Amino acid sequence: MELFLKSYHQEILKKKGKVERAMPYVRRLYEAHGQSWDGIEESQNYLDKKVIIANERKHGTTKLRPIDVLLQQEVNELVDLPATSYDIEEYHFGKVRKDGHVRFRNKDYSLDEKHHGEKVFIIGNSKRVEIYHKGILLETHSRITSPFQQKSTKDHHLKPWEQVAKDSKLYIDKAEKIGLFVKQFISEILMYGRGYVDTRKVWGVLSLDKDHSKEEIDLACKYALEIESLSYQTVRSYLNLKPKKTLILEKSNNNKFVRDPDEYKKHLQ
Repeated sequence: MELFLKSYHQEILKKKGKVERAMPYVRRLYEAHGQSWDGIEESQNYLDKKVIIANERKHGTTKLRPIDVLLQQEVNELVDLPATSYDIEEYHFGKVRKDGHVRFRNKDYSLDEKHHGEKVFIIGNSKRVEIYHKGILLETHSRITSPFQQKSTKDHHLKPWEQVAKDSKLYIDKAEKIGLFVKQFISEILMYGRGYVDTRKVWGVLSLDKDHSKEEIDLACKYALEIESLSYQTVRSYLNLKPKKTLILEKSNNNKFVRDPDEYKKHLQ
């Protein structure tokens, strides 16, 4: 594979001169434009007009006009475009890290952890990334195109606690509708499970909205987080023992040590 790629690369270098042969001429055409810059569209329009004029002029050596050569000789040799567009492929040799990922074009793609430390061969185009080891295809991924995504990890490559967090998106979305502290409380329970989660605890908290308002449940979860308790009983006990007036007052003042106004009325009497 390496010998093939080296020979292919050398062949490309031989033809590169033919592709770039017209570039010095285009640069000379653009020199008459001057130093001003009015955008890429204006420069492209300027070059298009210059190229039309250049195609009508006779070549100094061949004494032929480029437009005549195109229409009389080259057009007859042109063939139809392929049904599918040509897709450039990139290749890379990389080493699988301990976390089971290999880097390709500044993005990480997952493999089975048993391959960590091994050198793999990666081929990628605009849509797919294929990872090979000793000529055997190990894994394929969709090419990461988003600038905000760094990793592509298959579900069967996730760690146990990562799998739980991904599978439990339903719980987190439902908790978020109740309140931000409820979402944090449920997320902590799911992450604490490390692969095993007692869903009775999760559904117990999410079902409290039958008897309590969302504000009260959110404040109770905040209290449980403050005392570092992930117990459903802590949340329920706080809701049952705390007067509703205190709950509302604590939420408005954001202070858990505020007293009930009724207590001040007793002192005044």
